[in-house]
Amino acid sequence: RADNRLQRSMAVDAGPRDWRTPASMVLVQLFITGMLLLSKVSIVAGMFIFALLAYRSFLGAAFILPFALISERDKWREMGWHATGWIFLNAFIGYVHQMRTFPLELLKPLF
Repeated sequence: RADNRLQRSMAVDAGPRDWRTPASMVLVQLFITGMLLLSKVSIVAGMFIFALLAYRSFLGAAFILPFALISERDKWREMGWHATGWIFLNAFIGYVHQMRTFPLELLKPLF
């Protein structure tokens, strides 16, 4: 009997929040679709692909930075040089990997 009450209370608690996960998944897909369409339009218009990647990275960093600073404002005191170095290294490797592995052959059908 206690298990039934627990299951009912858990079902009631989770009810109003059930829409957040699917809605966020749809929102992410819409953002990715918009980014791909804008990338295709700008590449077809003649924009240099590496400039597009640089602009996209800078715009993403400028958009995310305020949210990161606000939500993690207490974590900056705990982070030392070692953690900062690892963050920089991972970000640099990810960016260089993105620039080096972009297959330019995929762009030929666009022209």
